[in-house]
Amino acid sequence: MSLLSEKRQASPCPDSALEGIAERLFEKMNHLDPGEDESWEKLSEGDKHFYRACVESILMEPELVRAALIEVCAPLPLER
Repeated sequence: MSLLSEKRQASPCPDSALEGIAERLFEKMNHLDPGEDESWEKLSEGDKHFYRACVESILMEPELVRAALIEVCAPLPLER
């Protein structure tokens, strides 16, 4: 299953888009190195701030974000 097609089971309604993306980043990073029963809700505010800051730093690169969105959203080639 790819990262794009994977179904998400996160908080039903994040406080903001930034919070939602930060939570998703946390989930993916936690998947690489699972903690003991760690969830976004149980993270300290300092740890949540770290993930939000990571997302903000990426979003401060609009050309890279634009190029990545084009790559991700481009139609897949048809298989024959």
